[in-house]
Amino acid sequence: MAEIPRLNGVIKALEEGKTAFTTFSPADIDSAAALGAAPLDGVVFEMEHGPFDAPNLRDALQHMLGRRQILDGGTLAPAVTPMVRIPPNGGEMNQWIAKQVLDLGIYGIVFPTSAPWTRPGTQSGLAAILECPRPPTTTLPASEATPQPGPPDTGV
Repeated sequence: MAEIPRLNGVIKALEEGKTAFTTFSPADIDSAAALGAAPLDGVVFEMEHGPFDAPNLRDALQHMLGRRQILDGGTLAPAVTPMVRIPPNGGEMNQWIAKQVLDLGIYGIVFPTSAPWTRPGTQSGLAAILECPRPPTTTLPASEATPQPGPPDTGV
C-alpha cells in the first residue's frame, strides 16, 4: 500500500526536524488569499478575540486554495496549513465549536488556555483533545462502523 502523504505542513515540518513557521491572521477573504501562497507552513485564524463567525472562516478557507497550486502540486494538501484559535479554553468543554471548525476544513485547533493549572483538579489539555472528533479506528466502511438509527421495532 502506498504511503499517504502528510496533509498538514506544520506536522510535516516538525516530523522532519525543521522549524514550522506560522502566523496569526483574521479569518477574512483578503488575508486568506494573500496567505494562501505565502512562504509559511501554517496560518492560525484568530477567532478568540473577535466574533466567532463560521461563515467567514469557511470563506477564508475557500480562498486559501488556488486551482493552479492544486494542479502544480499534484496534491490536495494546502500550501499553507489552515488552523484556528477558538474562543473557549481547553477545559470549558465546548465541543460544538471544535466540531464546527473541523467540519469546515481546519487542520488544527489552538485552544487559548489548555494547561492543567487553569482549573484546580482538571486536565484541560486532555479535555481539549477529547473534544475533537476523530474517525473511528476500524477497517469497516463508515456505514457499517457507525450504527445508524432506524425505526423502532414495534413487533408488528
